[in-house]
Amino acid sequence: MGFTGRYPCCYVKYGLDFVDENTGWIVGGGVDTMIYKTTDGGNFWVGQIGASQYLSSVKFKDMNEGWAVGVDGEMVHTTDGGTTWYLDTTGIGGYMGNFNDVTFTPGGKAWAVGDYGKIVATYAGGPQPSVTVSLPDTIVAPGDTFSYNIYISDVALEDSIFSYDFKLYFDTAFVEYLGLDITGTLSDGFSIDSNLIYQDTLLVSAASATAITYSGTLLMLKFAVNVNAQAMDTVYISFEDFAFNENIPGVVFDYGSIIIAGPLYGDVSADGSISSFDASLILQYRVDKITLSDTALTAADVSANGTVSAFDAALILQYVAGYITEFQAGFMFAPKEAYKNFIALLNKGFEDNELVEYSVYIKDVKDIYSSEISLRFSGLELIGCERPNDTEDFLMESNVKDKVLKVALAGYKSVSGNVEVVKIKFRKVSNDVNISLDKVIVNEVEIKVSDGSGVSVPDRYELNQNYPNPFNSETVIRYQLPEGNRVEISVYNILGQRVRILVDKEMNAGYYNVKWDGRNDSGSVVASGIYIVKMKAGNFFKVRKLIYLR
Repeated sequence: MGFTGRYPCCYVKYGLDFVDENTGWIVGGGVDTMIYKTTDGGNFWVGQIGASQYLSSVKFKDMNEGWAVGVDGEMVHTTDGGTTWYLDTTGIGGYMGNFNDVTFTPGGKAWAVGDYGKIVATYAGGPQPSVTVSLPDTIVAPGDTFSYNIYISDVALEDSIFSYDFKLYFDTAFVEYLGLDITGTLSDGFSIDSNLIYQDTLLVSAASATAITYSGTLLMLKFAVNVNAQAMDTVYISFEDFAFNENIPGVVFDYGSIIIAGPLYGDVSADGSISSFDASLILQYRVDKITLSDTALTAADVSANGTVSAFDAALILQYVAGYITEFQAGFMFAPKEAYKNFIALLNKGFEDNELVEYSVYIKDVKDIYSSEISLRFSGLELIGCERPNDTEDFLMESNVKDKVLKVALAGYKSVSGNVEVVKIKFRKVSNDVNISLDKVIVNEVEIKVSDGSGVSVPDRYELNQNYPNPFNSETVIRYQLPEGNRVEISVYNILGQRVRILVDKEMNAGYYNVKWDGRNDSGSVVASGIYIVKMKAGNFFKVRKLIYLR
């Protein structure tokens, strides 16, 4: 039946409900906050109450009991057919959004729905005590695997939650469901099952003989973020349904979100900070010691050239040391053309019947902050790599795979000139020895390589540490001369007394070694202890400490 008599008001009306052919109620909007009732099929309407806010929906269970809801969480209730209405927000939990609709089930249960995914379950006589289920807002990065915690609050002892069921919706374009974890949560000890339905909806059912009677983390869901997700993509997580026990207590819940953020550049370890450890991870990655996730690789590429290199590690060290305050895309300390004349050389140093040592030099170079070396060998067994004086302050990682040695170095300060980058010690395992440089990279630029034929003499004097040290029978002392000179090498005890003269003669430029067998000039075995070897050649003077064990 239409309106044939008085109209209830000139403003738009949003909610209408009849319990029979004659009796009904209507609520409206605008500035009209009245609830109107008709008892003659809508010919005449009588205003019953002025609510504090305008209302959007009204629903009656029978001739006497009904509810009306509206903006700012307004909820009014009557038990006498609308003669009196009272405001009741018990169980709503301070909700200040708008309620948009209310309805009753045949059994008397009422549901009010509103903004932000808010749902409130009620029973005749007022809103029942409700448990709040919260879905958090979480920030993640592409490629991350993370836990998404579901929390419950406002749980009272009398609620006694023995079971729950819910459906949870999420966007599978961005995240993949991996499973759930109840260890240490309120659901620890529950029998629980989860299944994906419709690919993007998770169905969870749980039950236990021991009730949940307090608030906390209900359970944890495990998700993986799509590696191709973009920064600032947002995944909204929402319940399609949630019930405790047999719908008592009621449930109030909101939606949550997963915000996909870009990684912190330089934070390879994803611990929220940038440190030398992040640089070390890059070097380990470059020599194939470890793998890095796509997210870690994005964070590692601080030079933003699309690749991860030892130079990125050097930039991180610069940042940590305070030499730079930010990472600049495409930054290099020199244009690529400046590297075209750089030449890497593999030079043989010390050698005897058992051991051999090689050095990798880069000639006439300027501002080396990082280097990556790939060296192929056979007939040899790697003993280890050492940082010589030129790169002693650099971080270094090395690794051998399939007879290919990879070395990566990075420093916060540069080195220039004829730079000895690394010393490599081998043990001979065959008479057929082959070794060659495959590739050398300086500051993200590959340079020319040579087998060392262009280097006939060292570029400086040096007295190297003996090997082995400590020793008990014999040790080898290596030294080098960049020019012809008279060389004196002697061993002294800790009292400064000379024990043995090892070298005292004119020598040509080159690489040399001398052995000491732990005897003095008279041929007697010396006592165990610390000894000093001294080398003098022209104006060059250097000492090393030796430890002799009988």
